[in-house]
Amino acid sequence: AYTHSSQGEIEQAILSFDAALNIDKDSKYSFGDRFHAKQCICDWSNFEQDLNWLNLKIKERKCAAVPLALCGFSDDPGTQKLGAELFVNDKYILKNPLGPISKYMKNKKIKIGYFSGDFGEHPVGYLVTELFEMHDKSKFELYAFSYSTQPDTKTSIRIKKSFDEFIDVSKNGDKQIALMAREKNIDIAIDLCGYTKNSRPPIFAMRAAPIQINFLGYPGTTGASYIDYNISDKFIIPTELLQYYSEKIIYLPKCYQPNEVKIIPGTKVFSKKSEGLPDSGFVFCCFNNSWKITPQIFKLWIRLLSSVEGSVLWFPGFPSLTIKNLKSECAKLGMDENRLIFSSTEIHREDHHKKIGLADIFLDCFPYGAQSTASDFLRAGIPVVTLRGRSFSNRVASSLLINFNLDELITTTEIDYENLAIKLANNPQYFNEIKTKLILNVKKSSVFNIKEYTKSIESGYTKAYQRYHDNLDPDNIEAL
Repeated sequence: AYTHSSQGEIEQAILSFDAALNIDKDSKYSFGDRFHAKQCICDWSNFEQDLNWLNLKIKERKCAAVPLALCGFSDDPGTQKLGAELFVNDKYILKNPLGPISKYMKNKKIKIGYFSGDFGEHPVGYLVTELFEMHDKSKFELYAFSYSTQPDTKTSIRIKKSFDEFIDVSKNGDKQIALMAREKNIDIAIDLCGYTKNSRPPIFAMRAAPIQINFLGYPGTTGASYIDYNISDKFIIPTELLQYYSEKIIYLPKCYQPNEVKIIPGTKVFSKKSEGLPDSGFVFCCFNNSWKITPQIFKLWIRLLSSVEGSVLWFPGFPSLTIKNLKSECAKLGMDENRLIFSSTEIHREDHHKKIGLADIFLDCFPYGAQSTASDFLRAGIPVVTLRGRSFSNRVASSLLINFNLDELITTTEIDYENLAIKLANNPQYFNEIKTKLILNVKKSSVFNIKEYTKSIESGYTKAYQRYHDNLDPDNIEAL
């Protein structure tokens, strides 16, 4: 069945798939894990048959894939919600060995607990560092519950300084952590992992706090009855899509994604020559994770190369097996595999930010789109062309573009996506207009105003807290 990869290579790829860790290869999720592992290395043999089988199992209400994998295959929010509900009811159903949580007294300061295994060199860690630093300590008392087993880094050391109490719980059991949160009377527990690597859902299934929120790490619905709120914005979850979320939504007024005020590029020197890019050809790029690339979107990209003479498609440093498979697919579609350029991955984030400025436009994936990667490229002045669907993980790039007043870079059909990319590549005047507009709007946009963002999310926390003390059930909240 694996035309491009040996069975051993597939097994190895499974081990590298974050969401599949700790899941037995003989479990009911093994098919979904195997399918996603093939996706990680861009082995698309039997892709359509596998996808149809997976969708059928979900419709039959059978556990077949972990939620993160399902988000990579489907843009249908109904399928994603059902898949999440099946998963959580199978593995992380509401359990209360600690008993029901008692009603807390109202505090002068709201006690916020952030729970994560990513307080370090990780996209989530980068996005939340300044948020933690900007929190109003006169109104909020901050606690971090860290599952990370990684040594301290520049980012983690900076994060630690922001909290009233930073607690290493990497060696504690889930029940111990939930009990610890209760003993500290944490008012609001915020899960920054969801169903990603290092996540600890059982903590929330035991009710670590009276108010529990999913935020940032997992862009979708948890399907869990014990997660009260999800943080988003109306560009990502408009009213017509609310039915596909088990949580109530705390709506932020602008983009839901926090971002640093400024990133200083590194000192390393990059050139088109150093990255193997042509001096004059148009540079399409996609620096998303390889598992986000589907055969459908890849075929579209190859059509772009056919339509734009001398253009190339630039990727980050993928593993050799992934590169081999993408080149093979490229050749199968009748395109010279040398039109695909693969660069090394930069160790230092500042160098990465400087390097990506060599691209002309960023091509978003579908159905799982760019998020922190999209904001990185937009900050660097690189236009992002996205195909907007209906799922949370797909619509983050659209939210960023709307907030930059660049709706013209959002498409809703494959043909519009293709035509827009071709227009940008073949019409220098239009391309320069868009790029100039982007650079100007980035400078004046509040997307990178973390002070304003922090006030908004704090107003959401405060409203949720007030509802709790007014003895009201969670409901959708509009933050200020």
